[in-house]
Amino acid sequence: MGIINVTPDSFSDGGQFFDAETAIAHGRKLAGEGAAILDVGGESTRPGADPVSPDDEMARVLPVVCALAGEGYCVSID
Repeated sequence: MGIINVTPDSFSDGGQFFDAETAIAHGRKLAGEGAAILDVGGESTRPGADPVSPDDEMARVLPVVCALAGEGYCVSID
């Protein structure tokens, strides 16, 4: 499973995949490295992270999920 955090404050990657196009490219890379499932998250779980509204979370993850699923990748949403 490849993890794609589409958040500006990700605990594990520092928010480097917050931009949708960057996140999509990262998903392709993870799949190319053998990830069978791409898990897309739109809300940070780092200590002290601010809550994200459902609308904001959907705005973050849906472009990435739709693009990758549309290319035939198996995608889950965290």
